[in-house]
Amino acid sequence: MTLDIVAIGEAMVEFNQTANGDMRTYLQGFGGDTSNALIAAVRQGARGSYFTKLGDDEFGRMCLQLWRDEGVDVREIPIDPTAVTGIYFVRHGQEGHTFSYLRAGSAASRMQPSDVPVRLIQRAWFLPVSGISQAISASATDTVFRAIRIAKAAGVKVTYDPNLRLKLWPLDRAHAIILATIPQADYFLPSLDDVRLVSGLDDPDAIVDWCHRQGAPNVVLKLGREGSLAADGARRTPISAFSVEAVDATGARRLLRRLVSRTPCRRRRLSLGYAMGQCSCRADDDGLWRRRTLADCRTSGALHGQGTEPRSQYFQVTRSPTPAAHCLVAPILPYSPPGPENPTP
Repeated sequence: MTLDIVAIGEAMVEFNQTANGDMRTYLQGFGGDTSNALIAAVRQGARGSYFTKLGDDEFGRMCLQLWRDEGVDVREIPIDPTAVTGIYFVRHGQEGHTFSYLRAGSAASRMQPSDVPVRLIQRAWFLPVSGISQAISASATDTVFRAIRIAKAAGVKVTYDPNLRLKLWPLDRAHAIILATIPQADYFLPSLDDVRLVSGLDDPDAIVDWCHRQGAPNVVLKLGREGSLAADGARRTPISAFSVEAVDATGARRLLRRLVSRTPCRRRRLSLGYAMGQCSCRADDDGLWRRRTLADCRTSGALHGQGTEPRSQYFQVTRSPTPAAHCLVAPILPYSPPGPENPTP
């Protein structure tokens, strides 16, 4: 069976401080950028599998149960009896939210290139990878690079979000690894803050030019409240953001990156992605959207901003049998009307 998405990375158990006034109360959830993206896509109908390593502990079993409950294929996930599953805590204060990680020496950080599920990746349409997966250890870096090589050889599309975390690795090493990965990705999805540190540039247009010079064929530069700037080398289109009241910046960033949608009209997919990313207050408790919340978003008019036309009118998604698989690459290619060479999913 062909899979829409095979994701690789580290998943962790999350403990997020609640807003009920008791600073000692934490809500248990799950984290991990590629895992979150995969679950969000599977909830919309994609067929997906995850690859990582887990410790033989309660937290690892919780992650496995999460993926099974969500319909994610976990047959290729090995258990390391000598390592632990990573966890982290999120605290909220007047200066924003802070993260405290307990992941050093985690099972996922012990991933080796020989562990990569070759046949699984060869059956996929997309392989999403992130800088966090590369940053957790040198062996994990090598593992991600091998997965990318396998994907490229099999014609599988690679999406790459550098997701820079300087708590995990020094800037010099991050710079070198990110620059080595960019030309291997079909879709490069950086945030403005991250790529400013890597490129040394400030202007979004100059940064997009820089991304193309590094070998990125398709770029979506995320600009926070300013929306994003999408470019394929021949065309560049700014996508404006929706103005909403911020509730949880962590969830909003994750949702914006996923751009998950299953709308029948391609022209609306990117617009729905922004509505989802910035209306995190309407997501489920775990910050991941389900089909019912997508339906609420569509019927509430969130696809349109201030009565304007959908903001994704110039973009389409890369073709795949399952529309939900487009969650990681929606705003890339110029829009073309459906036809024999461009069927509507």
